[in-house]
Amino acid sequence: MAFRMFAKSTTITEATRPIAREELQSARIEQPADMWPAEWYPQSGVMLTWPHAMTDWAPMLREVETCYLQMAFHMASQETLLIVTPEPDRVKSLLHQHLPERLMANIILVRCDTNDTWARDHGPLCVLEGGVWTVKDFGFNAWGDKFPHEKDNAITAGVFQSGIWHANYQDCNDFILEGGSVESDGRGTILTTAQCLLNPNRNPRLSMADIEERLLREFHAQRVLWLHHGPGRRALP
Repeated sequence: MAFRMFAKSTTITEATRPIAREELQSARIEQPADMWPAEWYPQSGVMLTWPHAMTDWAPMLREVETCYLQMAFHMASQETLLIVTPEPDRVKSLLHQHLPERLMANIILVRCDTNDTWARDHGPLCVLEGGVWTVKDFGFNAWGDKFPHEKDNAITAGVFQSGIWHANYQDCNDFILEGGSVESDGRGTILTTAQCLLNPNRNPRLSMADIEERLLREFHAQRVLWLHHGPGRRALP
């Protein structure tokens, strides 16, 4: 999950380096004052939600953490890496054991209680509003209440409360929207799927027109493109 601004128990933040305001300013290239950027837009960093023994990865935790350490190496080699975990001391120890010390300056650990690791879907969506970043905290219900999710749904608010993001915060929890269900071209078009957003296990009281109006308003867009078919079935629609 990429984020584009800087400044889950929700109490302890461990930052290995302060975030300079110059970094925030440098990302403000010529752009509309109100927009949701595309994936290729300059970003401030990437967020990982780290696996632990109470997640679905428990039976293969060692192998999965090896994969996460490799991801952390490549991410922190290029940009700031934010790691969310209920076990910051343990994860910090792992990072020190397996990553070059020079990369630790690019890693921030934030203590949050978590159910699982799907940061793409439970993480924040960052929107420019009036030229200032806003962290949009949409509701996450684990793909239609398939799995426990109350801790993951609180991560964005917890990270924001830690103070590491220089941005405004908007509570959008009345609208279920996992981050992986929508895309933006940064020019006013939103791409989404009917299978996901129109599923009654997301926002059952809202019509297609209601959902489209909400997307246009939240992301300052002009059009929504709906995909009604795909190449195959997914385990988590």
